[in-house]
Amino acid sequence: TTGYAEAAPAGSADAPVAYWAVAHRVAPRRWSVLTGRIVCPGMTRTQAQAAVTDAVIGELAAYLRVAR
Repeated sequence: TTGYAEAAPAGSADAPVAYWAVAHRVAPRRWSVLTGRIVCPGMTRTQAQAAVTDAVIGELAAYLRVAR
């Protein structure tokens, strides 16, 4: 899953930012959880969305290579 926020210079976000998480139940009551934050300075909404998508797919693919 991802959470995405556009830049809000009046607040604390000077650039678009996204938080992501991947959770995998590896056994009953046992989870593997990966999380991250991606900052996209100078990117438009669609550029940031594409960058976040690429980054998260890369993280998921890396996890799946190791988890097999």
